[in-house]
Amino acid sequence: MRVITSNVHADVDGWGRRTTAVLDTLAHAPDILFMQELWRGDEDDVARVAEVMGGDHAYVPLAHCWRVTGNSGGSGWEPLHGLLTGDRGLFFPQRRVLDASRTRQLDASVGAQWGEWGVGLFARSGLDDIRLHDLIDRPRDKVNRRLITASTQMDGRDVALVALHGAHLSHGSLIQYRDIRRIADEVAKGRPVIMAGDFNSWRPPLRTSLGSWRDAVRGKTWPAWMAHSQIDHILYRGDFQISDPRVPRTGSDHRALICEMSLR
Repeated sequence: MRVITSNVHADVDGWGRRTTAVLDTLAHAPDILFMQELWRGDEDDVARVAEVMGGDHAYVPLAHCWRVTGNSGGSGWEPLHGLLTGDRGLFFPQRRVLDASRTRQLDASVGAQWGEWGVGLFARSGLDDIRLHDLIDRPRDKVNRRLITASTQMDGRDVALVALHGAHLSHGSLIQYRDIRRIADEVAKGRPVIMAGDFNSWRPPLRTSLGSWRDAVRGKTWPAWMAHSQIDHILYRGDFQISDPRVPRTGSDHRALICEMSLR
């Protein structure tokens, strides 16, 4: 079964222009798909992906925010200082009041729409026992982190799934990952388990909080245009066989991870 994780940045770039990140991901024909930063508002990424994938899906919103789709900008994916000052495609006023500079950017934007930004899990073979978990709040984080757990069938056996979009290390995410470890252990119940998504963390710090997991794909995922770090992961426990690992570039600021997984 082809397993993919992809952060699609609500199908806009850092200037607030439309991208093809969702379609780029679906072109690889996943069987199990973990997606982060899906948009539901004026358009519905969740419904679009579910229609193409078939099977079952689960979704959890992490924030309500503004998405900008009609701006213009430079040739790069985002403004030069976008990582420090905030990009111009997504604005998150839910937990923090936008400062004067961000308010002016939003007021000057073209095509701003209010909607949801969240995490999705899709499986062609269906999903059972879908659960949504609230994670420990991190005061510095701009969104509310939540987790999706479920199970699916692979090679005639139950496999547990954990879908997430983690907080940044600077926001104290390692405390949340200890919580995620507990939830994953409870959900797995001795079964094989796959946990995937945008962890916003390198693998070494995750080992401290998550314990013993194996990487299905090793490769730099961020930033997509000149990747120097792997912060997106497909992790697993159990007797899986992994083949054809890939790290393709899509229309987002993250590269996707793809592999074929089967149970021995």
